Amino acid sequence: MLVKTHVINEIGSLDPVFFAYLEDLDWCVRGKYHGYASVYVPNAKIWHKTSASNVESANIYYMTRNRFWFMKKHASPMGYRLSVLYFFLWPFWHISASKVFYRRSPLSLRRFLLGVFHGLRPEKVLTL
Repeated sequence: MLVKTHVINEIGSLDPVFFAYLEDLDWCVRGKYHGYASVYVPNAKIWHKTSASNVESANIYYMTRNRFWFMKKHASPMGYRLSVLYFFLWPFWHISASKVFYRRSPLSLRRFLLGVFHGLRPEKVLTL
């Protein structure tokens, strides 16, 4: 992301609660609340030489947990409920089955379920 300093001063930095995954989307939505626009440049290219966060059992945990936290933070109460309902109607079963039958990875399944549990914990409610 390329961002002017005054925008960071107004919006604040990335929310450390997210740690990894969706923290950039959260930041862009916060910018939108302040009247800024995010611009996607499809021709831009970036190369990652290495990635320290690309450990499958960790990324499934953070991605799962953060999807709940992001919706809780930015969606309306009804929108949040609908997103949780949708999650348990399709993605929950699809991801669980892929961890059991396709990947045969009990650790990944455990991390996914832990991400769901921690994502839904009421004491982890985020505010703007």
